[in-house]
Amino acid sequence: MWMIFAPLAVDANPEEMKRVLGRLRDEVPKRQSGELAIALTVMADTDKRRRGLRDAIVPLLNEEIVMESWIYKVGEQKGIARGRAEGRAELLLDLLAAKFGPLAAEVRAGVLKASPEELTTWGTRVLTATTLAEALAPPSGQAPLPPSTT
Repeated sequence: MWMIFAPLAVDANPEEMKRVLGRLRDEVPKRQSGELAIALTVMADTDKRRRGLRDAIVPLLNEEIVMESWIYKVGEQKGIARGRAEGRAELLLDLLAAKFGPLAAEVRAGVLKASPEELTTWGTRVLTATTLAEALAPPSGQAPLPPSTT
């Protein structure tokens, strides 16, 4: 287990990471070594010295092991959620612009930073609102977005 902390060593270098990964594969059961190799990569990402340790490790990892790891799955889920939120925000921006005309940069920025709950509220309101300010009124107790256009 201590091997996953190797990237934090002062004298760590890309060649040493390859050696550590080899030892990990030799000394630990396959399933566990895959998870530990992923943890080694995470530790390499924390390297403040920017020695390219992660770049030395990743090509040596089996893609299947990486994709089955919990770290990959968590990152994938976060990426999917972020993509959905961005897609919802872009669709709302398109609907607002189609209904109310060009949007000010502040309005666009506010929509892009909005929470999923705000996007849902505004997405429903855009159907019946008669003004941009009405469509983007805060859900409850929040400051409204600037109602200006262009």
